[in-house]
Amino acid sequence: MALWGGIGGVWNALIGVLIVGVINNGMVVIGLPDFLQDGVLGLLVILAVVLSTDRKLVSFVK
Repeated sequence: MALWGGIGGVWNALIGVLIVGVINNGMVVIGLPDFLQDGVLGLLVILAVVLSTDRKLVSFVK
């Protein structure tokens, strides 16, 4: 599970930052309001956490 450490690395973090930066820049270029930009980035972070969690090891998710 990524939240509890051990996996990933500097290059993966750098790629993640670049992806978030490109998405953020794209939203600025198309003129999305600030509150929607924050919402989209928040959903992106939540999605990344959900996808990186090993659901077999989490007891409250069946």
